[in-house]
Amino acid sequence: MSVTIPADLSKLRTMLSRGFRATGVEVTFNPDPANPGAVRPHAVVSVENGKDVMKLESADFDFSMYSLSLHAARDQAGTRQLRPIANSNRYWEEMEQLCRDADGKRLAAFKRIDSGIFRFDYNPQSLLTKFLALRDWGSSEFTPGALQRRDANLVEQPPLPSNVGGLP
Repeated sequence: MSVTIPADLSKLRTMLSRGFRATGVEVTFNPDPANPGAVRPHAVVSVENGKDVMKLESADFDFSMYSLSLHAARDQAGTRQLRPIANSNRYWEEMEQLCRDADGKRLAAFKRIDSGIFRFDYNPQSLLTKFLALRDWGSSEFTPGALQRRDANLVEQPPLPSNVGGLP
């Protein structure tokens, strides 16, 4: 059973720094009686720490805007949690780029690798493992530009004989 308590942004940040993780966000916009035609946000953030489940509730503007910056991610153990995203526009642009025709992109990538025309000059598995283990997911090492430079550095290989298959 969860308990709903009034909160502000500093309380939310304190709880997140003390082992709680955000698991849900609900933001609604209600008419502002003091300013006709305007709306006021009202946010409820669900937090838990493994044994306690609470809902933090606030009509504070900063609390609501911070709540809207929370997006689904996985922690080091693979547990789903909500993490603040500094630039929501960039987040959604990158998500759209990754998801648009994902099956076609994946199939084309497998075909290019399987053909033996090129091979990676780095280990994608170790790069992914490093990325997931690193807490600073906004690190310049993992920006789209850095990843594109890695892709551009693929080493071209002569085609394999037709009777040899598999990855290089």
